[in-house]
Amino acid sequence: MSLASALESAAAALPKAEAVIRPANGDPRRVLDGLDDDAAGEVLAWLVEHDPSAGEELLASWIEDERGAALLAEVDPAPFSKAARKVLRRARHRLRSRGVEVSEPTAEVTATLPELEDSLGGAFLSFPDPSGAQMALRVEARPGGGARILHAVFDFERGVLEFRAHDANRSQGRRLLRELGQSGQGGFAAIRPEAWAALLARAAEAQPDDRPLPMAYAESRARWDASAEIPAPAAGEAEAEGDGAALRRAVEWVQEGRLGPWPPRR
Repeated sequence: MSLASALESAAAALPKAEAVIRPANGDPRRVLDGLDDDAAGEVLAWLVEHDPSAGEELLASWIEDERGAALLAEVDPAPFSKAARKVLRRARHRLRSRGVEVSEPTAEVTATLPELEDSLGGAFLSFPDPSGAQMALRVEARPGGGARILHAVFDFERGVLEFRAHDANRSQGRRLLRELGQSGQGGFAAIRPEAWAALLARAAEAQPDDRPLPMAYAESRARWDASAEIPAPAAGEAEAEGDGAALRRAVEWVQEGRLGPWPPRR
């Protein structure tokens, strides 16, 4: 995966850094400049653990910056996976060869593996299909270990049409997040988990009386803070353009056949 795609996945998994990562458009220096030391350490740790190749590319840029080099010098490779440790050790060796003192990490800038494990999560939303239905996927960490993958199909007029939840290992959860995070992959866009819950809550309000909510959704929705009001989009969830431009773009998509046609109401 490219560094830009890996950073997109990191933005979905690290809400505190999302508002900086998305506007940076894959530029590692802009990401570093916009984050404080704690958040930068979390992004560094997430990338080298989830995508060592992208993490090495990020570090190659950051060690050219005095602050980035100082952050790397304080990261302890020991808690990370074998592949991540190799990346960190190679980068720290380059620092030593330049005469930079590589000291033991401090609590203020070290992102330890337990924090990394807790960061697993993300949500994605598809474009509407010709019937008007949308697919919403979410990956979350399970308290006992592993990951839970939630798959929903909904329509604001027909309610929650389908909902499934299944357990997976963390590697499978991370792989799904990486695949969906690739630009344009399968027509999905990253959204915040709270927006995912709010979208389903709004759809559930339209559930017809003769078709009950899917049992898996009815049983698990109490776990989410699903306000009926969808939160304002975070940076990257909507393009910085006026309503007129967005409407013109939607019309163009319909004319090009990327959206629609929709069948008449039943």
